[in-house]
Amino acid sequence: TCRHEGRTVSIPFDECAWCTQAAAPEFLSRSGLDCDERGFLRTNLKLQCLQNDIPQRVYAAGDCSTVDGHPRPKAGVFAVMAGMALYQNLVADLRGEEFVEHVPQTRLLALVGLGDGTCVASRGDLALEGEWLYRLKDWIDRKWMWQYTGGLPSLDEEEDVEDAIASRANALDVLRKTPMRCGGCGAKVGSNTLTRALSSLPDVPSSDRCVVEVGLDAPDDGAVVAYDDTRLVHTVDFFRSFIGDAYVFGQVAANHALSDCDAMGAKPASALALCVVPYGGERQTEDSLRQMMAGARKALDEAGCSLVGGHTCEG
Repeated sequence: TCRHEGRTVSIPFDECAWCTQAAAPEFLSRSGLDCDERGFLRTNLKLQCLQNDIPQRVYAAGDCSTVDGHPRPKAGVFAVMAGMALYQNLVADLRGEEFVEHVPQTRLLALVGLGDGTCVASRGDLALEGEWLYRLKDWIDRKWMWQYTGGLPSLDEEEDVEDAIASRANALDVLRKTPMRCGGCGAKVGSNTLTRALSSLPDVPSSDRCVVEVGLDAPDDGAVVAYDDTRLVHTVDFFRSFIGDAYVFGQVAANHALSDCDAMGAKPASALALCVVPYGGERQTEDSLRQMMAGARKALDEAGCSLVGGHTCEG
């Protein structure tokens, strides 16, 4: 049954697909930023979030936000179309340049495959169905995915990079000739480089003391090692500082490391800290370490994980 023009109407059906709108996660309303009546972040035309109607240096686009005066359904096309304006305004904010304004389009073309080689297309009040629409949808989808597969620039080193290496050019000169440097997540070594390096190592010998269940032969977010009836997950994480606040960076680093345990379904028990601090006087070094470790302790303590030791160095 459903309500139509104030009346309750019963409609017979064979199968029912219950479709609902997107719901805003609770943390948006707890952020201190202005939200609309449905709990989504309010932004102006520059995609800046608002706080007491005042634009902030926080930006949002897509399903988590609503542009003031231009509410739209939560559909991916609106997020995609806002992407370029979001990028331009982030760059403009950092460079102190003029912002661009983004007004979301009023209508969208929806293409829904029916699973039988046909497709329904709708835009506004117009709706069509047919096999040719499925071919159109398939072409659009494949073209979109190609941009993130075959359409990406090659990361393979070209001849000019090899020439730079052969001529013993310095590291910066070599990097300038690289088409696109893959730094991996958190500025790690790129995946392809790491895989090639590890594949040249001999196989890990077996041990009577433990059994490696997840290791280099099938790398994951953490290694799984079995000792008798106990399974331990080993994981290590490290990345360069990206913020001047050592306390906040310690929190971020610890939470980033703890996320590997979450990904492996493991309960964190103990942690070792590896800290690299910049060269400086004893007071500066002590202060950096104290703040960084205090931040890490806060995150570890909240996760019930004990900090039991570690190692430090300058660099």
